[in-house]
Amino acid sequence: MKKSSNRMSIKVKVALAAVVAISVLTISIVAFGYQLFETNVMASYGKYATTVLEYAYSVTEEYSFGDMIRKREMPEGYEQMRKGLNTVKDSSKIEYLYAVYFENVEDIHSLTYAINAKSKKEIENGGKFTYLGTPCETSGFENDTLTFFQKAIKEGMKESSLLVGYSEEYGKMLNGYKVIFDSQGNPAGLLCVEININDINSELGVYVRSIALIACVVTLAVIAVYVATAERNVVRPLMRISESTDAFVQKMKNSAEPEALSYDDVHIDTNDEIQDLANNIKSLANNVKDYMINIRNIASEKERLGAELDVATKIQEGILPGIFPPYPHRNEFDLFASMSTAREVGGDLYDFFFVDDDHLALVIGDVTGKGIPAALYMVIAKTLIKNRTIMNWSSTSSILFDVNNQLCEGNDMEMFVTVWLAIIDLKTGKGLVSNCGHEHPAILDDGKAFHINKYKHSPALGITGGLRFEEHEIMLKPGDCLFVYTDGVPEATNSKKEFWGIERMADALNTAVDKDVQEMVKTVSAELGKFVGDAERFDDITMLCFKYNGKDNNG
Repeated sequence: MKKSSNRMSIKVKVALAAVVAISVLTISIVAFGYQLFETNVMASYGKYATTVLEYAYSVTEEYSFGDMIRKREMPEGYEQMRKGLNTVKDSSKIEYLYAVYFENVEDIHSLTYAINAKSKKEIENGGKFTYLGTPCETSGFENDTLTFFQKAIKEGMKESSLLVGYSEEYGKMLNGYKVIFDSQGNPAGLLCVEININDINSELGVYVRSIALIACVVTLAVIAVYVATAERNVVRPLMRISESTDAFVQKMKNSAEPEALSYDDVHIDTNDEIQDLANNIKSLANNVKDYMINIRNIASEKERLGAELDVATKIQEGILPGIFPPYPHRNEFDLFASMSTAREVGGDLYDFFFVDDDHLALVIGDVTGKGIPAALYMVIAKTLIKNRTIMNWSSTSSILFDVNNQLCEGNDMEMFVTVWLAIIDLKTGKGLVSNCGHEHPAILDDGKAFHINKYKHSPALGITGGLRFEEHEIMLKPGDCLFVYTDGVPEATNSKKEFWGIERMADALNTAVDKDVQEMVKTVSAELGKFVGDAERFDDITMLCFKYNGKDNNG
């Protein structure tokens, strides 16, 4: 089998699958680790900020800082309190420790400092204290932070709270705040602790890079092991299976003889599903070989049967009259018949023959079943009917009585045949008719319209011996027609499973009342074909049309 030049090999697919799978796993681990690391760090910072805030808050309570803010006064204890807050600042790792209040609590931009703390290092580096009444920097707090502060004071929140804020001047900060109350229990301001968390992103970046580097190394190692293992246990066995399968398919494409369709055993010994696959493919190939041998034998047998059926078709065509007009020197009548089988050979029959110079026998029948058995039974029935009629034609009932008894002898297959038999006196138009389970004939009287001539049937021939069959007379006038047919005509179905029916058949006949018998049959056949369309045929279709012209037309 020709390989596509741009086709990706299974080896590459395995490697790519490993890279994609482990890469997705690595990214997922890094992302989860990043989220977990950030959450834990922020929780740790928050807990630390809250601890420092509570400790600093205890210092402000000692000096009644809430009353100082309420009165806007800085008494002697103000600087003592600052020293205490400075000590807190020195002993902790925070960025800022300060207190604020709103000059007008309805105006978030009226935030004002109440005090701030400085570490010794900040003081040595020239850091300056901020005193009560100093307005806060306009860029020091974002509006969301100011809104949180305002809400806390208005609601008189008792607990300390945390929020992450950002400003252009200080960057990203973790802010812990708690409301300061005066001695009357009224909220006066806020004590705030801020921790610089700008470095968290740097720490996270270092973490991610470290994890990513480790993951890459582990990924490459895992991929190498995975690919090597897959190469040995999956790729190579599958390639061997593919090569052997390709060779087998190529033999089939080259139309090798079935006996030459050998499958090269790849001897996979992985003790897993791939070994099962190799064994199943080998078994399948052997079954294909056997199947091809059987197909060849069946094709040969079918060809032989086809030739025999072709001969049988020609024999059947030879048995039934096929030359029209059959008696060109006789002008008392016109006659035409046709049969179309559903298979190569059929079970319908028709016949016509002179029993003497002035009497013509007409026969049509339908054997139960189809194919060769029905065709053989048809030949027997047709032969018996003709021979018995020629021997003594005085009664159609007696003819059919004798034929029925003969057909019942040794009829182990329990086959039967419907028969319509008529013997017409060509001088007078008088006829004797018997109908053994066959379709009702259509009759054209006075050249006006066909109608279905319904009367009591007798049983079909071959069912049981000793039966007596009904017989009745008909009288044909010059121009009258008889149209007889098998059940394949009214029971023909279209794609909707609808029957054509005798009404449509009669309508088709009546469109051709002024035509000759051959055109009548062809008209019915054409209309039936239009109705059936592409639907499958299941039964033989046989029609016979007889027109009585009268004795005066005989030359």
